[in-house]
Amino acid sequence: MSSEHLASAKDHLKGDLGGSWNILDGASGQYAAPQIARRFGVAEAAFSLRDIGANGTRVVNVRRNSDQATEDFSAEQITNGALAAFVGSGNNGFVAKWYDQSGNGNHAEQPTTGKQPKIVDSSSGYLGYVDFLGGDELDITNVLMDGANAVCYLVGEAALTGTQRAFFSTRGTSGGGLNLLYTAAENPKSGFVGVGNKESTNITVAGSVKVIVFEKAGTSMNQYINNVAGNDNGVLGTYSSPSGTTRSRIGSQAHSSGSDTLIADIKEIVIYNSDIASDRSTIQSELAAHYGITLS
Repeated sequence: MSSEHLASAKDHLKGDLGGSWNILDGASGQYAAPQIARRFGVAEAAFSLRDIGANGTRVVNVRRNSDQATEDFSAEQITNGALAAFVGSGNNGFVAKWYDQSGNGNHAEQPTTGKQPKIVDSSSGYLGYVDFLGGDELDITNVLMDGANAVCYLVGEAALTGTQRAFFSTRGTSGGGLNLLYTAAENPKSGFVGVGNKESTNITVAGSVKVIVFEKAGTSMNQYINNVAGNDNGVLGTYSSPSGTTRSRIGSQAHSSGSDTLIADIKEIVIYNSDIASDRSTIQSELAAHYGITLS
C-alpha cells in the first residue's frame, strides 16, 4: 500500500468519511479532476480548498477562535462537514496555513492570529473561500513567479471598495519583484515593482467570482479576466528579481507597510514558474467549469 493511500486513510478516518472508501482508492471522489497542480509541468505552488494535487491529504490548517485550537483538514473533510464541526456553532475559523498542493512545500502561512483570513463564519458557517478582510495576509518563504516566464491563475472576487490592493506579491525589501493588484475601480493591475504596470479597463474583478490570469512573459505582463485581455497602461521595462530579504505574500504587497491589503474572497491560486501560455485556454476552461463561471 502506497504512502499516499496510507496518508489518505489516516486523514479520512480522522473525520467523517463522507462517502464509500476502499483500500486501493481511498474515499470516493477525493481525487479531483483535473489535478491542475500536478499538470503542465507541475505548478510551483497551488492553493485551493478542493483537491487539485493534495491526493486526499491536508489542504488547510484552521484555528478556531473559541480556544485557539488548530487542526489540519483535507478537501473531503471540508465538504463532509468535519471542518465546520471542528470550529463549532457560533465560532469563527481562520486559516493559519494554506498548504501548497504542488508538492514543492511552498506553504502560505500566518502565525499572527490577527492577520489570519477567515474560512468559517460564526453566523453563516463554512464560507467556501478564504476571506481576506483587509489586514489579513499569508506569507510564503520562497519567491515564486521568478522565472523568465510564469503565470498565476486566481479564482476570486474583490470587494467594491478601497485603493489598490494586492492579490499576490513577490516584492523584495531592497526592490524588485512583481505585484498583482486591483485598483480603486476594481480593475486588475499587474506590474514589475517600480517600473510601471498593465491595467485592465474593460472588466472589473468585483460583482462575481472570476478567473483572473496574470502572465509574466519576459519583460511584459499579460492579464486575462474571464478570458478578456487587459489593456496596456505604461511601460514595464525589464523585470528585476526581488532583492534583499525575499518572500511572497497573498493578501498584500510583500514587505510593504500594509497599505495595499486585500479585501477579497479567494477560492484558488495556482502558480506555474514556466512558460505554459499554450495551456492557458485549457486551464481557464477547467477552472471556469468547476466554479460555474462563464468565460467570454
